[in-house]
Formats: sequence, structure tokens, C-alpha cells
Amino acid sequence: MNDFHTSDGTPSLYELTEDQATGYLKAAIWAIDGQFGKGFAKENPALIGTFMQTCAQDFHTRTMRIAAQDLRIALGALNDVAMAIEAFAAKG
Repeated sequence: MNDFHTSDGTPSLYELTEDQATGYLKAAIWAIDGQFGKGFAKENPALIGTFMQTCAQDFHTRTMRIAAQDLRIALGALNDVAMAIEAFAAKG
């Protein structure tokens, strides 16, 4: 598998990223027009871009937090195994 094709038919990273960006774009237009009036987003494309960048950064931050939590759990489990091995070795 690479970023653009999968062998099992699941969406590729490229497809998922494209879907996410489309979602951000739709959310940006909806939120901006909802706040400032219909058509405001279309008249202010830089605001759409800033909104999308903020969404992407938030997604990145949340993803990294989840990865860090998963890593903490895995390292804790590894520590438990190491301690069990030490205890077993100490019993001789």
C-alpha cells in the first residue's frame, strides 16, 4: 500500500485527506455565512483558508494527543512486562 492506492479497496490516505479537506471547506462556508450572512464566505476566500488551516491544525493536535496516549499505554505495558521478567529472573 502507498498513500495513493490500496490493495484491499479501502480509501487511501490521499482520498481520506481529500475528503477531510472537502469537509473543512463545507464547514468553513457554513460557519462563516452563518456568522456574517449568506455569501460572506464567497466574498472573503482568505477567511475560508484561515478557517480550514485552523481545522487542520486542530485535527493534527488531536491526532498527536491520541498517538501520545496510545504510546503511553504501550510503554506502560512494556514496563509491566519488563518488571515481570525481572521478578521471574530474581526468583532464579
